[in-house]
Amino acid sequence: MSQLTAEERRRTLERRRSEARRRDKPRAIAIEQFAGRARGWSRRARFGALLALLAAGALLVAQKAVGVSLRAPALIEWLLPRL
Repeated sequence: MSQLTAEERRRTLERRRSEARRRDKPRAIAIEQFAGRARGWSRRARFGALLALLAAGALLVAQKAVGVSLRAPALIEWLLPRL
């Protein structure tokens, strides 16, 4: 029967603990773990995004209305040279 030295016992125990930790560690990260890291938008940013969406929607509606009429050029063709 072989006797282990104190250093060998310590290394064996350390290896067993690291293997146990590796086994217990999940392989995938749940989405809930990322939820806490997200930072909310400020009030100004939300308002600016809302205004941009409203302006884009209004432009699309106007583009459709002008495109349907046969006598006027498309709104985007009229607006782009003026920007």
